Amino acid sequence: MSYRFLKDLSKSDVAVEIRAKSAKEIFGESAKAFNGIIVKNPQLIGNSIKKKFFVRGSTMEDRMFDFFDKLIYYKDVHSILFSRISIEPGTDKLRRIEVKTAGSIIDAGKLRPIVDIKAVTMHKLSVVEKKGAFTATVVFDV
Repeated sequence: MSYRFLKDLSKSDVAVEIRAKSAKEIFGESAKAFNGIIVKNPQLIGNSIKKKFFVRGSTMEDRMFDFFDKLIYYKDVHSILFSRISIEPGTDKLRRIEVKTAGSIIDAGKLRPIVDIKAVTMHKLSVVEKKGAFTATVVFDV
């Protein structure tokens, strides 16, 4: 599993720790954690809808916050969850990242929703790099 729940970090929200081997992979693993919080069967999310968007920020925490904010937007406005994430760093040293996605409309009967993420929070948000590997800690308002 690329993520684990942190039960003692936040009592009324959902907190997760996400691990990845690189800066590019932390976003894909973060999307898996996001989906795993929302639906019981994230492995059944399709890939017929393609979208592209950009995330920006001066720090990895800012970019991670913007990334989750965009995932929440697509979930809330378009009822889409993404099963595939591809990251293309911008020329400005990862301050602007191009995100290519593939996903599908949320099918409640198939995916079996568990909880709705309302927002990503700045509370305890961190992205730490150690020896080339990345660990993100994120708290969601549910």
